[in-house]
Amino acid sequence: MEAEAQMGSRMSMNDRGHRMQGRSKIVLMGRLAMAQGRSGQALGLFRQALEENAPVYSLDWFEDCLGDALFELGRYPEAEAEYIRALTKFPGVGLTRYRLAVAYERAGKPAMAQAEYRRFLEEWNTADHGISEVAAAKSRLR
Repeated sequence: MEAEAQMGSRMSMNDRGHRMQGRSKIVLMGRLAMAQGRSGQALGLFRQALEENAPVYSLDWFEDCLGDALFELGRYPEAEAEYIRALTKFPGVGLTRYRLAVAYERAGKPAMAQAEYRRFLEEWNTADHGISEVAAAKSRLR
C-alpha cells in the first residue's frame, strides 16, 4: 500500500503517459490558431501559456512561443523584447538567441544582430556545422 502511494506521487510529478495539458497544450492550440490565420487568438494563447509552469519533462519549455509568433507576424521589436525576456529566464537556449539576431537584422539593427550571431556561435561552438542556423549565422558574419 505504501509503495503504491509513493509510486502514485512520483507519477504525478510529470505528464508522461497522460493527455497533454498545461503550457504544452496551450502552445499547441496557439500554433494551430496561427496556422489558421487567427493571429490575435494565437497571441492571447501564447501569453496564457507563459503564465503556466514550463513542462519539466520536455526538451522544449516553450518560453519563446510568443516571440516566435510576433516574429512570424513581422513585429520584430516586440519579438526582440520577448526573446530577451526568454533568454533572461533561460539563457542557454541557442535557437532563441539565433532568432533574436535575425529579428535585430530584420528590424534594421545590424550591429546588434552581429553581436547576437557571434554570441550564438560562441555558445554553439561544438554544434554540428551542418545545422542550418549555424551555417546561416556564420554566413552573416562574413
